[in-house]
Amino acid sequence: MAKKKITLESLAQEMKKGFSLVNQNIERGFAAVAEDIAELRTESRGDVISLMEKLISIEAEIRDIKRKLDSLEEQAQGMKGYAKEIDELRDRIREIERHIGLKKKALA
Repeated sequence: MAKKKITLESLAQEMKKGFSLVNQNIERGFAAVAEDIAELRTESRGDVISLMEKLISIEAEIRDIKRKLDSLEEQAQGMKGYAKEIDELRDRIREIERHIGLKKKALA
């Protein structure tokens, strides 16, 4: 088997083919990475939109809860006034009972 004579020109041609293949592989790799990044960006955008929608819903619920708590607080403040009035009425009833002697008759 005869050996093929290697010249500078044939070596340059082989190197050019090799570099061309390496370059093609690099370009394919970059294209695949770019495609993956585009997919991730699309998925991330959808996730962000979903999170924003959930946050908006949570904020609305919190506002509603706060409004209801404010209303309950107002009602509780009003109830304090009723409790004081009821206590005053009980005291007055006791005083009237004592005055007319109802307690003694009920016990007898």
